[in-house]
Amino acid sequence: MAFPIGTDASEHGSWPVITYFLIIANVLVFLVERSQGEAFVRHWAFIPRQFFADPAGHLPTVFTAMFLHGSWLHLLGNMAFLWTFGDNVEDDFGH
Repeated sequence: MAFPIGTDASEHGSWPVITYFLIIANVLVFLVERSQGEAFVRHWAFIPRQFFADPAGHLPTVFTAMFLHGSWLHLLGNMAFLWTFGDNVEDDFGH
């Protein structure tokens, strides 16, 4: 795995509000996930068997599962890439 080095901060036209919000939200959800344990993960994770048994009842898990991470390393790796590339995406597509 390679981590990009350097920054192109001078090229950005706006402050990446959504990128920062997503990083903060992911960290907060991870802290709650760690404090609540497996019951929290089972409730908010996307589990295909449960979803296909009751799609309407488990539709939110399609989105909430994106905020769940398996470990600190998983969270840090994902947030590093979000930090690196999210501002460019947000600058191109808007907030």
